[in-house]
Amino acid sequence: MDLLVEADNANPYVYQYHQVDIYNNSFINERVNIDVPQCYADPTADTDGDGIPNSKDLDSDGDGCSDAFEAGLTTSQTQNYKFTGTVGANGYMNFLETSLDNSLSVLTPTYTKAIDASVFSCVLPCNAGTVKPVINTPQKIICPATTLDLSTITASNMPATGNVQISWHTGPTATNANKLTPAQVAAAPAGVYYAAFYDIDNNCYSGVGWDGTAAVAITVLKCLAANDDTGITVKNSPVTINVFANDLNGTVAPTIATTTLPSIETQPLNGSVSVLPDGTITYTPNNGYVGTDLFTYKICDKVITTLCNDAVVNLTINQPVCSAGTTAPTLSASTATNICPVTTVDLNALHTGTVPANSTLIWSTDNNASDGLATTAMSPVSAAGTYYAYYYDAANTCYSPQSQGVVVLLQIVRPKWCQTTCPASTVNLNDEIDLTLLPPGLILTWHTGTPATDLNKITNATTVGAGSYYGAFYDPIAMCYGNTTPEVIVTITPCNKPSTRHQRRSGYATR
Repeated sequence: MDLLVEADNANPYVYQYHQVDIYNNSFINERVNIDVPQCYADPTADTDGDGIPNSKDLDSDGDGCSDAFEAGLTTSQTQNYKFTGTVGANGYMNFLETSLDNSLSVLTPTYTKAIDASVFSCVLPCNAGTVKPVINTPQKIICPATTLDLSTITASNMPATGNVQISWHTGPTATNANKLTPAQVAAAPAGVYYAAFYDIDNNCYSGVGWDGTAAVAITVLKCLAANDDTGITVKNSPVTINVFANDLNGTVAPTIATTTLPSIETQPLNGSVSVLPDGTITYTPNNGYVGTDLFTYKICDKVITTLCNDAVVNLTINQPVCSAGTTAPTLSASTATNICPVTTVDLNALHTGTVPANSTLIWSTDNNASDGLATTAMSPVSAAGTYYAYYYDAANTCYSPQSQGVVVLLQIVRPKWCQTTCPASTVNLNDEIDLTLLPPGLILTWHTGTPATDLNKITNATTVGAGSYYGAFYDPIAMCYGNTTPEVIVTITPCNKPSTRHQRRSGYATR
């Protein structure tokens, strides 16, 4: 005769049994309580004190009892789920023999039928749900960190019921075996992880039947950082910047093997840039520009091409260190005059200092140094005026301060004699002067002595008689006279009466 045990889902720990005889006649059908082992009898038991009941703890050997309950042993569902009780004199359990004492029935005191899976219907519904977490944002390690705290990641569809959190796993099906520890969650290196909803109270994971299959793969991207750079150069000189030097791809500096060449995102306003094959960037300032400038660049990982970052390169373009120095040339005089018959003045002869290395001495009529100054040789000069000396650094296009002004007064009077025609008795001193050499803004005056003054100035140089005269330039703005010419001697020769044989001779003046 067999004893058939069947689960009663309405009362999970109460089972039906009935006995049948050898003729297959059932004569007992009665409810009995089964002595269930502790690992199932008390759903709230927590042997290891980890806050998770035994029924939900890890069961490595799959025998139905948690490792914590077994303390390293292995149980058998077959032996765990047997009927136990007081055995009577006939060797059978008394509670099965009620009203059957001394019967001829053959009873089996121990039954080896495993409990039907419906015994788990006693577990409360899992609040982890059946859907995967919807992670709000992709995750990337922020440089210079090398790990990410996964606990900072949130989901937009967190279950509203129960004590549920996101659990992290190394496999696509969430289990206790592949679950990350709190320390691993707090410092996860770059890699692929799986997120599931975990019901803490019922120790179950999101999925169909709460089997943990509803887990979502999350890729934690390594750190990639393009950090800001600086570059310093001087006017008209390019500078090359190794932007990779302070950047990071993972835990090391980028290389052209792991990282794309920089791409220029924003062009500079006052220069141009070019990216070289080794990843460096050359900036060339516009001609003559001095000041600041900037541009931006972007780099990306060659494997994870969506992993990119950009940075700013700030540039300073300085005025170069000028070889011309900061000291003005020194001169021996502030005026210069040609000495007849020479019609020019050698200004360089006035310089008494030493020209700095890598510089030249130049002259200009401009008393404010700028890139527009004439840099060609201006000595000797053939035009009257005021000149300034500079030291000039051609390589860096820069100047020293200017010297004191040198006033050049050219002697332009070149008379040999002044002719008159009888009966004239005077000479026009201006007739024998090359007026094309007259400096602009100056007035030619004649004087009876030297130096030229208002007192010895003659009022009319066009009708002078015999005597000694001196020419000079007069500056009406500064109201001053320049140096005088050499002495001009005018001699009036009386006219002779004409003879019958010769022409009348003219008088003449000699110098």
